[in-house]
Amino acid sequence: MPLVGGSGAGNTAGSNPSGIGTSLNYIGDHAFAYSGGQGMLDADQTALEFNTQQGYLLGNFFFTGGAVSGNAGGGITTFTVTFNDDTIMVVKLETGQEQSPTFAKCNVIIPSYTNVKIVVYSNLEAASLLTSANFTGRVYA
Repeated sequence: MPLVGGSGAGNTAGSNPSGIGTSLNYIGDHAFAYSGGQGMLDADQTALEFNTQQGYLLGNFFFTGGAVSGNAGGGITTFTVTFNDDTIMVVKLETGQEQSPTFAKCNVIIPSYTNVKIVVYSNLEAASLLTSANFTGRVYA
């Protein structure tokens, strides 16, 4: 259980019951963060940024490249994950231009008291092509 708010109270860290936004949310001994859809931009944009509390997290990041239902077009998107400003991983996805994957699932352990930031960058401007970055995991003391 997270030691934030006591007794594993739901959503103690993010104060966002739907989970859409850049923050980390807790429910019991589980944690999650969902960026929601962000249009592709030819510039860095923050998909997620949060600070973990006491207890490490064991979970998964799930990234999707720019896509819209019924549209075969797309572009190249990278997601850069940093822990305390150190780059942990860079994931490249594409939708329609290369033979790269369109989504990725990455296993991760996140230490206690870590600033986690995910920056997304795309090679084109397309507000209708939505990217997303999500985290789901479990808290361990």
